[in-house]
Amino acid sequence: MVSKRIICVKIKSKPVDVIIIQVYAPTIDATQTEIGDFYLEIDDVVKLQKKFQDCLIIIGDFNDKVGDKKRGRYCGPIRFGHEE
Repeated sequence: MVSKRIICVKIKSKPVDVIIIQVYAPTIDATQTEIGDFYLEIDDVVKLQKKFQDCLIIIGDFNDKVGDKKRGRYCGPIRFGHEE
């Protein structure tokens, strides 16, 4: 466990190791400092774990909120979150 919001698991396998980072992000209701610190922490975990040959997977609940507006090219009207 990295923190209360991030866990990292390394699975030894062939031909490459698999690293899974599971996250539970603060909502957009959190302060900008909390949100920024969370993403910096993910970046630090990636830098510590990632080797070129490893398979890195980041999954989790990034805590966007639902709404009725389309945001950007890839996000339909069922979700909104951080401004693009």
